[in-house]
Amino acid sequence: MRNNRAQAAEVRLTLNAPEGWRAPEARSLRLDAGQEERTSLLVEPGEGAEAGSVEIIATATVGDVTERVAGAMLYIPAEANLVRNPGFEDGLNGWAGSGSFDVDTDVAHWGGASARFSNASTADQSQISQTITLDQEEPCPILVRAAGRAENVS
Repeated sequence: MRNNRAQAAEVRLTLNAPEGWRAPEARSLRLDAGQEERTSLLVEPGEGAEAGSVEIIATATVGDVTERVAGAMLYIPAEANLVRNPGFEDGLNGWAGSGSFDVDTDVAHWGGASARFSNASTADQSQISQTITLDQEEPCPILVRAAGRAENVS
């Protein structure tokens, strides 16, 4: 958030989450004139939260001025994830692959580890995969997501 006023301002931040979700207590921040500040507020699913779209509303109040912004996130509980060992906490168990790859416990996007690929030349290729049987009774959308990071790539 940014204070576009000519003087310092006290900003009160609140998050509203759906019933059954835990949102943090309201937080106050003091921003000098022209100051920009980033902050993180953690919203957590409560017991029995269901998979699906979740709307979160953030409210910032300065004096008698209030601004709201809403955003939606997709929540998938761990038990709904069909990928086995998605965070590589159990090594490469559940994964098959070819080329040069291993588990890296120093780097993780989500979970305790990640897969690290090493190709000595541009002709080399490495990959890992998993076969998942969906057995859907009715067609419905499927979300697949992954994160990647590259170093020394040409």
